[in-house]
Amino acid sequence: MSTVHEPADDGEGDHAPRAEGGGPVRAALEATRFLVVVGAATSLLLAAATYVWSIVKAVGFVRTLLAGTPNEDEALVKLFAPVDVVLTGTVLLIIGLGLWELFVDDLDLPPALTTSTFDDLKAKIATTLVLVLVVQFLETMVKRPDAEALLQRGIAVTLVGGLLVVFANWHPDRKE
Repeated sequence: MSTVHEPADDGEGDHAPRAEGGGPVRAALEATRFLVVVGAATSLLLAAATYVWSIVKAVGFVRTLLAGTPNEDEALVKLFAPVDVVLTGTVLLIIGLGLWELFVDDLDLPPALTTSTFDDLKAKIATTLVLVLVVQFLETMVKRPDAEALLQRGIAVTLVGGLLVVFANWHPDRKE
């Protein structure tokens, strides 16, 4: 019997050769992932500013109630305004934390804020934006625009919201 001697697997296989330790170019390229820290920090700063803005709007709502304004529509618009801003702040928070988790390091977050894939981040942003659109539509509705303007706004919100839902759930590379 003859034995065939196969060369030892050096781990390179058919791949391009890799320098020991990766070299300075590789290390520099890998470090560029930390550029996302700028985007994450900006998004988190904007989220904080937006939450402060929502407090200002909420105070405006409370003032309207305490002033005894008889116009319920005005009070409702002032009620929806801080809700809209909070949702916008939440989108910014999700983006900032999601970018950090995807590119920098995992964080100890509640499941609603945990992001493990870019598709997961995309879905969270899209669904939160749908809520923002709905709140804005309610604000418009409370102002009692003419029927044609309300219909146009409703169609626009439905189309954009529907596209966001499709976008949030669309995974072209997934085989089902």
